[in-house]
Amino acid sequence: MFDAEGLPVAGAPVRLIGQFGVPKLPFSSKQPQERELLKAVTDAQGFFTLSLPDDRGADRVLVRASDSSDWDIVRYAPEDDVDITRNIRQGSHGVVTFALADASGWRELRRELDRVGATTSRGKILRRHGFPRETVQLAGGGLEWRYPSVTYVFDTAGQLIETRSRPAAS
Repeated sequence: MFDAEGLPVAGAPVRLIGQFGVPKLPFSSKQPQERELLKAVTDAQGFFTLSLPDDRGADRVLVRASDSSDWDIVRYAPEDDVDITRNIRQGSHGVVTFALADASGWRELRRELDRVGATTSRGKILRRHGFPRETVQLAGGGLEWRYPSVTYVFDTAGQLIETRSRPAAS
């Protein structure tokens, strides 16, 4: 797994997914059931290995990298699954390379991280969540960054003074 600049992506989650009950008709609305068969994490060089002795009865076997809660959605765009069913059924090895594209808005976010400092409280928040969905200027001159699950409050000097969890929308 490599980024847009060809550098290895370490610590990224990779899963082997079995799909069961895949419809035989191409335009069927029936969705197959999915089950995680194996999982791995990329090493320091961006490599991973998943060893599956057989297809475990799956109609389709996919390598998936982007739907885990550990996926860096701020930095990397979602990746398409790679179907390795034929390789598994033929008893051969499937070799999968993920060349990750930047997430939408990553360049702008990278510039802002450079401006505020990646290790500052603002930088850490931006790196974790991306740009806030809503920014509110407070009467006293402070600022709120509102995200779906949390709100961060900054004083007039830009220092983080409060973190509030937000209730889940119902």
